[in-house]
Amino acid sequence: MMSRFVESARRRGYSVRPFALVPARQPCLLNISCRKLEAIFDGRRRVAYRVAGMFLREHYERVGKAFGDREYKPEYDRINEEIRECLRKADFVIYQSRWSKSRLDALHVRREGTWDIIPNAVDLERFSPAPEARRTSGGRPVIGTSGVLRGRPRLEVLFDVASRLPVRPRILILGGMDGHCRRAYEKARSDPAWRGLIEWAGPVPPRDLPRYYRMMDCLVHTVAGDACPNVAVEALACGVPVVCPEDGGTAELVGPAGVAVPDPEGVYGEALREGMAEGVKRVLADLGEYRRLARRQAENNNDMAVLTSRYLAALGLPPSAPGSDRRSRLLRPVGTILRAATPRAARAEGERPKIALTLWDWKIGGIASWMFRLAEALPEFEFHFVALSIPDHHELCDKVGRFACAPGFFALRRLLRSERIPLVQLNSVPWSVHAALAAGVPRIIERTDGMLSCCSMAKDRLDLVIASTAGTVPFMRRFWPDVPYEIVYNSVATDRVDAATVIREEDPGTIVVGRCSRFGRGKRLDLLIEAVGRLVRKGLPVRLVLAGEDSRLPGARPVERELRELAAGFGNAVRFLGPVDDPMPITKGFDIGVCSSGYMNEGIPNSLIEPMACGKPVVSTRVGEVEELVEDGVNGFLVPPGDAEALAVALERLVLDPALRARMGAAARRTVETKFSFRAAVERYRAIYAGLLGEAGGRWT
Repeated sequence: MMSRFVESARRRGYSVRPFALVPARQPCLLNISCRKLEAIFDGRRRVAYRVAGMFLREHYERVGKAFGDREYKPEYDRINEEIRECLRKADFVIYQSRWSKSRLDALHVRREGTWDIIPNAVDLERFSPAPEARRTSGGRPVIGTSGVLRGRPRLEVLFDVASRLPVRPRILILGGMDGHCRRAYEKARSDPAWRGLIEWAGPVPPRDLPRYYRMMDCLVHTVAGDACPNVAVEALACGVPVVCPEDGGTAELVGPAGVAVPDPEGVYGEALREGMAEGVKRVLADLGEYRRLARRQAENNNDMAVLTSRYLAALGLPPSAPGSDRRSRLLRPVGTILRAATPRAARAEGERPKIALTLWDWKIGGIASWMFRLAEALPEFEFHFVALSIPDHHELCDKVGRFACAPGFFALRRLLRSERIPLVQLNSVPWSVHAALAAGVPRIIERTDGMLSCCSMAKDRLDLVIASTAGTVPFMRRFWPDVPYEIVYNSVATDRVDAATVIREEDPGTIVVGRCSRFGRGKRLDLLIEAVGRLVRKGLPVRLVLAGEDSRLPGARPVERELRELAAGFGNAVRFLGPVDDPMPITKGFDIGVCSSGYMNEGIPNSLIEPMACGKPVVSTRVGEVEELVEDGVNGFLVPPGDAEALAVALERLVLDPALRARMGAAARRTVETKFSFRAAVERYRAIYAGLLGEAGGRWT
């Protein structure tokens, strides 16, 4: 896992070095444990401590008594004490599973906000399922196991479980073996019943692992008490379901993509073995569905691209090193040279000051919706809506301004020059700043929201940054301390909210949980469907309404088809509206607004501001800067990301208590009126634009 993180961090422009070579001012990621504690915790660096678990005396005594190959050693007490010291002294702790945190809390309990649970991860493009479902040779399923194979139970239990299946499977073993496992392997090979059915590939080079996992129908991980095994993550990513003991972090890692089996005796006894055999039978009986669930589980929880950002956040770093975008680095000198050589065009007499707003696309969405409302409220400026990727756009572009598509550095430069744009407002597309420089634009600013977008663009050439969340400012100031910034929250005009006509098909007795936003994997709408499904199974009168469609932004992966398949199991309890031009009438018909997004996927989403402006309580995962909007227990509830049960519990509280909904809804409206005032935001933008254009006026009039 650590080598994968290092590789991913380097691709993002970070220099990663061994601790002995890291200057004291640089953050340090301490992995598992280290004896040089004084040198590490010197008070001059931020230290994030990644820990799997501790040595449990009762586990060693229990297994040692049953198998005679384990004993608790005195040195384990010293190691546990080192772990305790790291837990106490670290600025931030990364646990690998909820299970491991529950065990480590016996050593030291961290306060909220100084820890996170981050499972292991893989590159989902490299670890991927076979293009087509593979048919097993001779009708025999292939049962696999992988990892460092140690201890008697490791293979002994595997062979016993496999022998209980109706048809003897083929067994594929990956990894090195200790003496205990070697003896179990040789014993099985000598059994005529297993002749020709067992393959031991030995230690497999990392580049070949996906190919071997794709040969398996099911991974049987027999290790109890494992915090977060890489082998399970790798198998899931390749579409291989997993059967494992319930004791340990593997069970929460696997979730619905396999079977976790209890071991009441705690010694790999008969109950566990028979349960694992039944689990394998269940997986093989519905293999296609389990394969699909396995891949989806990995995509939702073990994507290296997402988890790298969380590791970097634990270190106090942005998702990418400032200025690390390769295309932007190449274009930077081009923009500088062309700016110096480009004469500035004069503005025509009587012409309104022009402002270009850039986004990847101008279909309706959170940022686009806010910019349209802002342009409507500032008629003294001429707004140009510039798409940097997708040419089709919302009709409001033409009603309140002018639309153009400029997909590339030179196209954007030509547009800005030809339209004589004196001020351009960018949004998280690194190369666009250099195109604006090359066009000779006098004033270049950026509007940014969540941490993911905040640090995607270098800011040293900008005149101002408008941050729509306060939480992103510390990251920005760390790398660009001299760039001016303003915090201006996105907002909703409450008079527009009050004037909107409600669109609602559900009867008054049904509680509508809703969200209007683009669909994307990071939005975790599958989690939301699962949470609402739990309430439906309880017989509660709930309906989930989802307005939106798949995101078409560069790199986005479609999810709507999967979401519809998942929702099909709940009949008419989930309704898809498709894209809507104006989300406000739909939102006014909700009883509860919701955000189920995963880590690093939000700033302060409009899809929460809008229902709160309508006087609706909200439930949101605690991600991004949502806490600047939602006060837990006052105007809504905050739940841990990725936790369908917690999401369902919070929704159920609001579904069952109309007085609570009314009280929280009123508080939500007050929050928007005071902290997210549309009038105040418009006046702030008016002053910002006028001030910048006034300073630039001598060169453009």
